[in-house]
Amino acid sequence: QRAANKRLGRFGKAMENCVRDIEKNKARFKHMPIGPLGQHISLKPEALDDNNLNSLIHVQLGVQLLRSFLVFSTEDRKLLGKIFANGNHFRPGQQPQITQKSLSKARHPVDKFSIPKQYKSMLDYLSFDNDQVFNTVIDQAKCESVLITDDATAQRLFLRKESVPANTRVAITTNFYKYNPPTRGNYSSSYIDRPRDMMNYLIPDRDLERQASQHEETFRSDMQKLQNSLKTIKMDINNARQDLNA
Repeated sequence: QRAANKRLGRFGKAMENCVRDIEKNKARFKHMPIGPLGQHISLKPEALDDNNLNSLIHVQLGVQLLRSFLVFSTEDRKLLGKIFANGNHFRPGQQPQITQKSLSKARHPVDKFSIPKQYKSMLDYLSFDNDQVFNTVIDQAKCESVLITDDATAQRLFLRKESVPANTRVAITTNFYKYNPPTRGNYSSSYIDRPRDMMNYLIPDRDLERQASQHEETFRSDMQKLQNSLKTIKMDINNARQDLNA
């Protein structure tokens, strides 16, 4: 319980207070809401050890999904909405998303919709401690069909429609590029925006501290490069002035 509370803390004080109010009102719910969903999702060791990979997965799933709640009836949805609004927990427009769905008896069978086993999907890097959360993430993120690879492999596989692995909806890379399969022409690609000061909801505190340190080192390195560039520009300006005055 202590570990769960500690992990909830990274979602912010407002979320902690909101979950506390939900617990106080549990007798009024037909079925207790589940959330935030990110509390029930974790990364497998391979992803934990790679900061680019775990950041990529966090960004691809999205903060909105990871902060969202799950309910199983209209009445519970309305009650949860009132708790969000009446508790003054969140600023306008920042309330967590509420997803309403039927209570599932088992996890969705995803094998027939997954990319081939010789490739890695986003789902291969995720663990879930709740079947309802698993099903919701599959429904919304379709992570069994998101290929995670390197840029060269994505470009090679997406060169022709015939070479795209079965069931692949999109490919993403640890260089933060997204590739869409070709339709009538070439594949398309775009850069995935990577927030600098991102709070990763999926990794343990020890890895979060390590990631924060590495982000700080990267920031310092970028600042040093910027300062060096400014020095070079100033030197070029001074040299140009001297040439003009010569």
